[in-house]
Amino acid sequence: MGAADTGSTRVVIVRGEGPHTDQWHSLDDTSAAIARVLEEGVGCAVDVVGTDELTAESLADAALVIVNASSNLDLEPGSSRAVVDLLVASVARGRALLGVHSSSIAFRDDPRWAETLGGRWIRGVSWHPPIGAADVVLTSAGSALFGVTDFAAHDERYTDLEVASDVEVLAFHREGAAEYPLVWSCPTAAGRVGYSALGHGIESYDSPGHRAMLVALVRWLIG
Repeated sequence: MGAADTGSTRVVIVRGEGPHTDQWHSLDDTSAAIARVLEEGVGCAVDVVGTDELTAESLADAALVIVNASSNLDLEPGSSRAVVDLLVASVARGRALLGVHSSSIAFRDDPRWAETLGGRWIRGVSWHPPIGAADVVLTSAGSALFGVTDFAAHDERYTDLEVASDVEVLAFHREGAAEYPLVWSCPTAAGRVGYSALGHGIESYDSPGHRAMLVALVRWLIG
């Protein structure tokens, strides 16, 4: 699907509800911000569907599914099987998938989600410095794919995520002398899969660099 086809492209944002939320993220607001970026920058149609209402029918004609969900790490995870069943099946049908920010914390009871996403937040290991100016560094692969340069955003910098060895890191941040992946793509025989750890709050989407990267990433995902 080329750029000329994006006007007829449908994107579904799966917004976490109930056990797929937490006390730190306003998923309603960030889902709306993502929708605005894609409607303006890609020209696609965007629908937001809560995890409680998610069905196979709501994903049936989506070229891309974006997961904007989370989990309260202070509580035992709720059952995620029904939601993950639908997401895994969507990828298996050749649909693209993008997880954003706290989606690496979501669906903790179902290992298929981390396997699909290519990484996850590990309680007691993963962390982030205080939210603030985040310098995002593009790898050579990321620069070639996105056509953008390094940029800054007001965001959290997820650190020490568990990341699968076979992902392709597209952007990272530095903490001390170490580099930590922020954006990657995952090898898959079916639909394309990516993850971006950016997007804690709507302020992150005020960054022109973040918006440009997100638009380029989505264009690549939908092919």
